[in-house]
Amino acid sequence: RTFLAEKYQKHLSNIEGIVCPKINDIDGKHAHHLYIIRLIPEKWKIKRNKFIELLNEKGIGTSVHYVPIHKHSYYVKKYGYVPDDFKRANDYSENVISIPLYPLLKNEEIRYIIECIMELWEEFKA
Repeated sequence: RTFLAEKYQKHLSNIEGIVCPKINDIDGKHAHHLYIIRLIPEKWKIKRNKFIELLNEKGIGTSVHYVPIHKHSYYVKKYGYVPDDFKRANDYSENVISIPLYPLLKNEEIRYIIECIMELWEEFKA
């Protein structure tokens, strides 16, 4: 996972419209359980969900792991929260995506994922 995360970091951090995770191994080894990128919406002509759809069409599975607590049904029902109650958390959640990161991911697969993301950037950068 570390090797794969480093590959992502090396290539995707050069894309102006993407924020890659900060990897800090000061206190020990990073688990690299997920690799979550954040799209900078004003730098793209498409929204995150379209980005996900286009990656899916290329055979690349993605996930959205971050849903802010105020959007969970319990908190909505109990406290009546709406998305704009916590604008920064809401904005963050609408622009993040987890891209594939698992031990059996092959070198050619990670290259393909990187190439596809770079192609999307070239096609849809604002």
